[in-house]
Amino acid sequence: MNILSRIVENIQDTLNKIGLLYRIYYRSKGDVSIVKKIEKAKKDGDPYNDTKKMQDLFGIRIVLYFSDDVKIVHQVLSSIFNERKEDSETHDLQGESFKDTFKPVRYNVIYDIPAEYGFSISSVIADENLQGMIDSTFEVQIRTTLSEGWYEVEHDLRYKNKDDWRSHDEEWRQLNGVLASLETNDWAMIQIFNSLAYKHYRNRNWRAMLNLKLRIRVDSKKELSPKIIELFNKDNDLGKKFFKSNREKIIMKMNECGFYYPLTLDNIVYFINIISESPNEELLAMTPSLMKEEMNQ
Repeated sequence: MNILSRIVENIQDTLNKIGLLYRIYYRSKGDVSIVKKIEKAKKDGDPYNDTKKMQDLFGIRIVLYFSDDVKIVHQVLSSIFNERKEDSETHDLQGESFKDTFKPVRYNVIYDIPAEYGFSISSVIADENLQGMIDSTFEVQIRTTLSEGWYEVEHDLRYKNKDDWRSHDEEWRQLNGVLASLETNDWAMIQIFNSLAYKHYRNRNWRAMLNLKLRIRVDSKKELSPKIIELFNKDNDLGKKFFKSNREKIIMKMNECGFYYPLTLDNIVYFINIISESPNEELLAMTPSLMKEEMNQ
């Protein structure tokens, strides 16, 4: 297995265990692309050298269904790979300028290739002159499905051809405005799912409420256990507790604990109960012994 495939497999295994909805794409730069990028950097007056190196020999793009998963994926990846924070690009604007100005905020994160992979630049680049300009790193771009198309268009038709856009500020701003509308739609989509989850909570449709609340890839063939449904139906506070639970904290805790159980609603309900501040005793009694033991319950 080559280095890039090994990295991608590690990422997929990690994200699949916590059920996030995503697509992943990846590529390794060929010699022609490497030379072209090095020449462009030199032409732009910012050449690669011993201290400033090309860091995207291997590139990975993770495209997420929901915008609130961008931060989660970043945190998850940084728990398994060493992040070069000084080289990562996650926030272009902050403070007053962030509020008052709209521009693309790229989420490009640089990670070291793990030492245990035994990687060396010379194993993939034969030209010794090029080897000193390339870092032992890989880049991960994190996007949403709605913004992905915009970034593809912008990268090929504006980023690579900036001279074509100079002195055309109105069109530049309009193109940014398209992304602004997509970001608004990303936010609106989450609100729709939350609104529908609330309606199912009010109607005591616990399966639908959990599915829409969590927004992860659960096993659709496994229904919520009748015993759990009965318990939720008789305990209003329990259903409310699950509806108000923090989705991000649940997913991050699944990653932290190395969650490996089948992604059924039953198992997720057991897990959420175990990690809560005051676990429900009746739910604990239903929980598989192994899960309780591993979570120190």
